[in-house]
Amino acid sequence: MKFRLNYQVSEKTMLEPGTIIQNIQLHLNYKKYEMISVADNVVKFKTDPWELKWRHSPTKLDGGHFEMNTINNCTTLTLKYYDNILLTLLLIAGLMISFICEGNYEPLPFFICFFLITGIIHVITLKSKARELLRNILQDKNHDI
Repeated sequence: MKFRLNYQVSEKTMLEPGTIIQNIQLHLNYKKYEMISVADNVVKFKTDPWELKWRHSPTKLDGGHFEMNTINNCTTLTLKYYDNILLTLLLIAGLMISFICEGNYEPLPFFICFFLITGIIHVITLKSKARELLRNILQDKNHDI
């Protein structure tokens, strides 16, 4: 069972599929993502889920894939990405179990609200990063990565 939340963003472009694939590879390498596979119209990538992340380091997508569909010289590039929530669920469960075992129920509403608010902010940040990555790939300005 995979603990993932799946999302997607897409945009249309007039760029050639070969150029788009090159841009995807260039940007994924620059952002230090691990490419799993590169095919004619699909590029899969991921990042190490156990990588230490500091507060000043940029937010990264956990993984996903790019899909290209070409119709009448117009290419639609779709980025389907996911957020792995296993670590967050384990942290929440551990905190709740520890509070319940101690009979201390007062902090539970605070922590529930805290995790809901930070979760919403995290989803918004991920969507922003995905759109930024997609926009940068489609701008075709690889010399200014």
